[in-house]
Amino acid sequence: MQSVPNNLNDIEKKLARHPNHKGLQAAYQSARNKRTPWVASILLVGLTGAGKSSTLNTLFNNNTLAEVGDTASCSSDIIEYEIEVPVVELNIDNTILRIIDIPGFGDTRSSSFDAQLIATLKNYFELHEDFKDGRVPNIVLIVAQFTDNRFEGENSAFVKMLKGLRNMKKYIFDKNNSNAIVLLTHLMSGKPRERKHPEEKCSCISSIVHQFTELPIPIITIVGENEAIEYELPQENGYFKLPN
Repeated sequence: MQSVPNNLNDIEKKLARHPNHKGLQAAYQSARNKRTPWVASILLVGLTGAGKSSTLNTLFNNNTLAEVGDTASCSSDIIEYEIEVPVVELNIDNTILRIIDIPGFGDTRSSSFDAQLIATLKNYFELHEDFKDGRVPNIVLIVAQFTDNRFEGENSAFVKMLKGLRNMKKYIFDKNNSNAIVLLTHLMSGKPRERKHPEEKCSCISSIVHQFTELPIPIITIVGENEAIEYELPQENGYFKLPN
């Protein structure tokens, strides 16, 4: 197993000694693409009440990791969660999955909360050791409820959030290859036909995200269910199966 260095020059030196090492090759490519070579970072963003906290708990398979709330953002701070995930297939022993969890946009406690959040997020990326040299997260996971009606229109909460993220694009987005993924949570709360065929809504959301973030297409939009056990969804190979 090899450990991946944190800068491009050291990776190149190590790769010169191990030219066929797939893990070092992947780390080299990651560093060239302005990603942290040994940390896979996911920036988790969304409107307040979108299911962001329960999504975080699901990602780490820990139902108590993040507090779950309905109407107000549960956290006022940017919080990092990290887990060591050695990649045996690539023969790397120091890889880490990092989730960057920020408060929800559209918080009802203050009309200026979103602007303050953007300023805090900008400061975070400018000062963070892994991002201050222009690196961006591997994935920006934009979380929204499948049944939310706040998507369309210049003044919708969702579009306002996207405009805020657009102002952060040099810190979080890859202008050449979109690193944004939209996750529509709570699919089972939708109408029966929508649950079976969510493609139309997913396509609409992708178009809205492209329009207001100016990210390159395609923008991937997927659906999920945060309460799969409660809905008694069937399982296959350890994963819950959605009706679509």
